[in-house]
Amino acid sequence: MSLNVPGPNNNFGLSKEPGDEYRSRNPLMIEWLKQGFAQARREKSAGIVIVMQGNPGFKHFAAGFLHNGYRELLDVLRSETLAFPGQVLILHGDTHWHRIDHPLRHPDTKEPIANFTRIESFGYPVMGWVKVIIDSESPTLFRFEARPYKTN
Repeated sequence: MSLNVPGPNNNFGLSKEPGDEYRSRNPLMIEWLKQGFAQARREKSAGIVIVMQGNPGFKHFAAGFLHNGYRELLDVLRSETLAFPGQVLILHGDTHWHRIDHPLRHPDTKEPIANFTRIESFGYPVMGWVKVIIDSESPTLFRFEARPYKTN
């Protein structure tokens, strides 16, 4: 599923109150995310893939920063992931720091949520791509092959 989640800060704006665009878009995006997980549960899907542009700031969320345009998204993403029996893969760009990790934390144990994986895409100045392999025989469902471009 694709989500309209821009960076930086989900286009929240620079003031303490969110801007008009955020207030009109974010509730619809949250509902779309919930519907996607509901459909995946109904269909007994082994996994769900979520694609968006903005880096939602998993580290800031785990640290409890309050002024964050991604807070509601991350709250819903965490609760839906914990309720989902399959694997959750999120792909995003934004900060140009390629990584494959498990940054979403359980609210009680603070440990990484095992069925959640994040890929942040390559971006300037280090360009490349990632091959995602769906392996239904693997308990993690997804395998990854990072392919950075050679520099001159």
